[in-house]
Amino acid sequence: RAADGTRVFRLATGYPVRSSACIDRDDIAYVGGEDDAVHAVEPDGRERWRVSLGADVDSSPTLLRDGLLVVGCDDGALYALGDTPRRALD
Repeated sequence: RAADGTRVFRLATGYPVRSSACIDRDDIAYVGGEDDAVHAVEPDGRERWRVSLGADVDSSPTLLRDGLLVVGCDDGALYALGDTPRRALD
């Protein structure tokens, strides 16, 4: 949408965001932050949801074919976010 580099939106989390965004087919962006959360962001910049994982989320989320969002966390765990967030290997 911003082929000329114009900022489309800005979501203030209050903490640094070091991960890259993962974008789904509906243009929802998923990004982790040092606020200990994963954020889902609508194309217009509104936050759709936020899930707190209890430690920094510096890694970039990955969306699997079945719609499951997987992300690593600074607590040393890999989380799978679907209907309810859980540790992926529990």
